Amino acid sequence: MRFSGSTQRRSLKVIAAVSVLVLLGIALAPRFQASNCGGNTAALHDVKWYSLIVQLAAEENPGHEFRIDHITPKQQEELAQIANDFWVSGARFLVSTRPYRLQSTAPPRLLIVCDQPFRNVPRRLIGSAPPMHAAAFSDGSRRLLS
Repeated sequence: MRFSGSTQRRSLKVIAAVSVLVLLGIALAPRFQASNCGGNTAALHDVKWYSLIVQLAAEENPGHEFRIDHITPKQQEELAQIANDFWVSGARFLVSTRPYRLQSTAPPRLLIVCDQPFRNVPRRLIGSAPPMHAAAFSDGSRRLLS
């Protein structure tokens, strides 16, 4: 059985189109995963949670100050939950021991940083992100540090 030239061209076009779709599917599959839990996603959440605990504790204190060495049992329990987050198992959180003062006019300073660098954020089309550490600052901001 012989195929005409137009049938062969049409078949080649279909094969090429399917091949392109398959390759795009393989390349884009990581972008459409159901979840991006763990790693820097979780670490960013944890450092933000820590900064909120610090801010709330400072609001409750008469001098509007938070000191890590003067925490209440409730604060200790909340901080332990951050330290034991299974989404970042094996990571430790390094915290500043300097007092935090609410509404300080000083430039923002580092409050907490995750010692474990992760590569899952920001998500990349191809390959993984460079290793980054999640950190939170005294102005309430959080970001990834290289």
